[in-house]
Amino acid sequence: MSEHTPEPWGYAPDQADDLGGQTIRCPSGMLLGTACAEDDAKRIVACVNACAYIKDPAQSFRDAGLLDFKVAEAGIKHPEHLRELIEAVPDVLDEFGYGETDLPDSFVRLRDALAKVKGKE
Repeated sequence: MSEHTPEPWGYAPDQADDLGGQTIRCPSGMLLGTACAEDDAKRIVACVNACAYIKDPAQSFRDAGLLDFKVAEAGIKHPEHLRELIEAVPDVLDEFGYGETDLPDSFVRLRDALAKVKGKE
């Protein structure tokens, strides 16, 4: 797991940026980012601070079944097979012989979704 700015994070509703975004800051006061609305800033800060002493928050969410809930919400009943699906997408695109510019819309969506899953977008 990569290191991040230590908690506690905070937000300063009286220190909006030039566009009206709510600033999120670390304990030293350094700007970490901005949120569009005060409620967004509150939520970001609360989530980060709530995870402060959890060694691996993502694993904790998996253990609690919270990530599984999102998978189930998407209608995926057997997530263990998602890797096979992801690996098959490029083969399908290649097999139909579509170049980068002549893909039907459904193939473009498939290609773009694959890029997001692989963190390339």
